[in-house]
Amino acid sequence: MSVKENILKIFNENRGESFSGQELAKRLNVSRNAVWKAVGELKKDGYRFDAVSGRGYALLCDNDVLEKDGIYNNLKNKDFYYIDVFDEVNSTNKIARQKASDGEKEGYVCIASSQTEGRGRMGRNFFSPDKSGLYLSIILRPRISVQSSALITTAAASAVARAIDFLSGENSKIKWVNDIFVNGKKVCGILTEASTAVEEGRLNYAVLGIGVNVYAPSGGFPKEIENIAGCVFDKQKSDMKNRLTAKILDNFYEYYKNLESREFVECYKEKQLAVGKDITVISAGARYTAHCTGITDDCSLIAKKENGETVILSSGEISIRIK
Repeated sequence: MSVKENILKIFNENRGESFSGQELAKRLNVSRNAVWKAVGELKKDGYRFDAVSGRGYALLCDNDVLEKDGIYNNLKNKDFYYIDVFDEVNSTNKIARQKASDGEKEGYVCIASSQTEGRGRMGRNFFSPDKSGLYLSIILRPRISVQSSALITTAAASAVARAIDFLSGENSKIKWVNDIFVNGKKVCGILTEASTAVEEGRLNYAVLGIGVNVYAPSGGFPKEIENIAGCVFDKQKSDMKNRLTAKILDNFYEYYKNLESREFVECYKEKQLAVGKDITVISAGARYTAHCTGITDDCSLIAKKENGETVILSSGEISIRIK
């Protein structure tokens, strides 16, 4: 472990206690200058310290920085997941897909505080600024058919919504297929990418990507999304990113371990934003208006067109029309 990692471990194990530079240097058998540099690096990473003359440094209790130990401390299903945490990556999905194609086992999770090439559905960019959100991708190797692969996304949407509700007290909603809304604003997007064995009709692997706007970014959201993008919390909460990450992972695993039982469907239906509303449907190159009448047990959307025809959509995209 580096000096920085060792110092962080000492502070995390002794929250609220103060340590002088001399004491830390002696514990780690390094110079005081090395300690000073390491504390400076931790500050750049977002950690906040109370520096008291004559007492040294104390890690403040309201820090909220993504870190592997912090996630594991809150995680129940430690045997299934193994985690890498990065400050910045191009795309967590890209990293996970490459690892999956190289044979990485199921349960690997790539997590980052920011992405330079975050990806959303339909080839869109996913805004992934530093220090305000969490971005993660999970390698999965389910023994299910290609036709059942959509269950991964819908199970993940239910898992994220439940995690947000549990930790925020909000009543989040799901916009079919995979967007999570809080107070009318999108706070999470989900993207599942897969490699398939066409002849056998099954998945080789799937990569589940989840991006959550935990807080509003510094400087606000870009103009093109400022009217639709929101965040889960309006102010920083102690250790929230680690707690939220762990809760999402735990909730998802509880659904995933018996995916085809569809235990998540009740939650998915209950939280639907579009049911009972007029919508615009974009599917298979077509665009039309309809009225959403419900969600099937397979998590498909039931829509009634203006001509009275009822269609069942297993894929596509919708926007909700506000009268």
